[in-house]
Amino acid sequence: MKKTEVEITHENNKIYLRFIDPEIQKLAFTDYTDELWEIINSSKWHVKEKYIYSGKKSLHRIVMEYWYGKECCQKMSESGFVIDHIDNDGFNCLYENLEFLSHLKNWHYKGNYYDKERVEKTPIAAINIFKKKSEGKFQITVGFNVPLVNAQGRKFSKAFFVYDTNDYDLVLSDAVLLVESVGNGEIELSHLRCNRAKFEPLHSIKVSGDRPKTGSLIKVNGQWAVVLGEDFPVIIKIAPDNTLW
Repeated sequence: MKKTEVEITHENNKIYLRFIDPEIQKLAFTDYTDELWEIINSSKWHVKEKYIYSGKKSLHRIVMEYWYGKECCQKMSESGFVIDHIDNDGFNCLYENLEFLSHLKNWHYKGNYYDKERVEKTPIAAINIFKKKSEGKFQITVGFNVPLVNAQGRKFSKAFFVYDTNDYDLVLSDAVLLVESVGNGEIELSHLRCNRAKFEPLHSIKVSGDRPKTGSLIKVNGQWAVVLGEDFPVIIKIAPDNTLW
C-alpha cells in the first residue's frame, strides 16, 4: 500500500487527484458534482496496486455507489459482479468509464485477454469502448494506424459503431471480435451487432512546395487534420462521434 499526500482540485466538471510522489506519475479523475466533491475532498487517499482507496473502499466503488446507490452496488457484488474500468485505467473513475461486469469475465475474458490483445493490436488499429452517460448506450471507436481498405480500394482512417443498449457484455463481445479480426488493412465487420456505423475516409492531399512536417495540423475541407508519417507515434484512442449518439 502506497500512502502519500494528495492534491485534490476540480476544473471543467472533473475532480482531479494528484499524488505528491514521483513514483506515481498519473492523475486520477472523476466527474464533478457538489456531493462527490464533498466526499472526495474530505477523505484521505492512498494508492494500492493500480487503484485508489480511502480506507478499504476504492474510488471507483465510491463513484458507483454515488450514481447507482449503495444497495445496488452491494447486490451486484453479492451476485458475483465487480466494477470494471472500461479502458483498463484504474485512475480513470469517470462514470462513462465504469461498468458492472462478472468477476469471471473481468479477470479472464477482459483483463487477461481483451485488454492485452487490444494493446498489442494498437500499431494496426486503436480500439476503444465508450459509455454514454445516463442514456444506456455504448460506442466502439477504431482509429486505423494502418488504413482500412475496402473491396473498392477506398482507404479509411476511423470507424464508429453505436449500440443503443446498456448490455455491456454484448458490446465487449463485439470489441473482442474486432480486436481478434484486426489485420494489416483488414478488419472483420460482418459479426457486429451495432445499431449504427460510420466510417471516415483517409484524406490524401497534394501539397505544393515542401511536405508539411509530420504531426503538424492542416485544414482539409474546413476541418483540422494531423499529418501522418513513418515517424508519427501511433494513435491510441479516438473519441466517440457525438453526432451518432
